[in-house]
Amino acid sequence: MMDRFQTLTREELTLIHDASMDILKTTGISFNSKAAAQLFKKHGFPTEGDRVYFTEALIRKALETTVSKFMLHARNPL
Repeated sequence: MMDRFQTLTREELTLIHDASMDILKTTGISFNSKAAAQLFKKHGFPTEGDRVYFTEALIRKALETTVSKFMLHARNPL
C-alpha cells in the first residue's frame, strides 16, 4: 500500500507537468463562455470555437501579468 503523504520526486513532478502541458496543448479546454474563449484568443492562444489550446510559453507569458499577492475573503465573514 502506498503512503498517501509520500512526496513526489523531481522526476515524478516533471512527468506530471509534461503530461499536463501535452493535454493542454493537444486537447485544450472547452469553455462554456464564448467571451472567455475570445479573451484567450485575443491574447494569442489558439482556439477552435469555445475550445482553447495552451502552450507552456503562452501560460508563462500570462502568468507574468498576474499580481504577486492577493487576499482571499470568506463569502460570508463572521
